[in-house]
Parts: sequence; structure tokens; C-alpha cells
Amino acid sequence: MERLGAPAALTAGTVSLALAAGLASFAATTAVLNRIRDARERKAQAAFEAAQAYRLARLRAEEQLGRPLSGPEHQELSRAFKAQLAAIGYKP
Repeated sequence: MERLGAPAALTAGTVSLALAAGLASFAATTAVLNRIRDARERKAQAAFEAAQAYRLARLRAEEQLGRPLSGPEHQELSRAFKAQLAAIGYKP
């Protein structure tokens, strides 16, 4: 069995951990996202809550990794979070 070099294994592990953290954050932000869906008329408040939920997801991912997210990790978390917002009909 061929072994991956340390950088490749570290990168793959790091990306998968960041993605897992992003997905795990979904459970933590579901209540906030549901409030956004239910309170569309309070658009300013909903936008603030979405920003806070994203910030919390990012901070949790960084805490699990023990470092700031890289550019690609940040983009993937942002993409996943925006998809979740779109799925509940939130439009900034």
C-alpha cells in the first residue's frame, strides 16, 4: 500500500476536518436559520443572526483545527453556509 506524503495526508485530513466542522455547525445553527425563515419581515435582524451563525461556524472550525481556516477552507465553509441559507429561502 502506497503511503501519502506527510503534506498530502495533512492537507487531506485538514480539509476533511474543516468540512466536517462545517457540517457539524449545521446542527448548531439550525435554530438560527429557522428563525431567519420565520422572521423574513425582520430582514435586518435576520441578516445579523446569519452573520453571527456563520461567524460561530467559522470559529468552531478554526478551534477544531487549532488554526485559522485557509482560503480554500474558508471558501468551502462559505459556500456550504450560503447553500443552507438558500435552502430555507433566505435572501440578503
